[in-house]
Amino acid sequence: MELIVVISIISLLSGLMFANYRGGIRSIAERNSLQSIAHAVRGAQNRALSGSCTVSPCRFGAHFDISSTILNIFEDGAVNMNGQYDIGETIEAIDLEDNISLTDLSSNYACAQSLCADVLFDPPDPIVSFAPAGASSLTISITGGKSVTVGLGGSIDIN
Repeated sequence: MELIVVISIISLLSGLMFANYRGGIRSIAERNSLQSIAHAVRGAQNRALSGSCTVSPCRFGAHFDISSTILNIFEDGAVNMNGQYDIGETIEAIDLEDNISLTDLSSNYACAQSLCADVLFDPPDPIVSFAPAGASSLTISITGGKSVTVGLGGSIDIN
């Protein structure tokens, strides 16, 4: 009788742990993806602070495309100095976690049949701007409803 009670308790606890396992994995993937977004923005900001331009003038940025799971750190001016990402300007590509994607950009422009946004830093200060121009912040939302907000002063808030 006692053995049946012990086996029942162990089975119940195992079932609860297994049920929460997938949710835990998903939560970790969301957190890692939010950190990847923050890393892309900080990477562009750090490059602008270092002033390591390959062309002059230049600015560094982080590019977000809602149809892609790849975030690009880029050097604006490597192809042309137009204030937004162009193919060929990528310095570093960062992948989001599996099954995580960008779901919304608070301010965006049309690019290659998708919606995009860029955070730009002008060396050596680095002064922050956004593409499209005129925004005072950019909120990048991911699968699961969590988001990262980049402010005009370069602050990064993970929500």
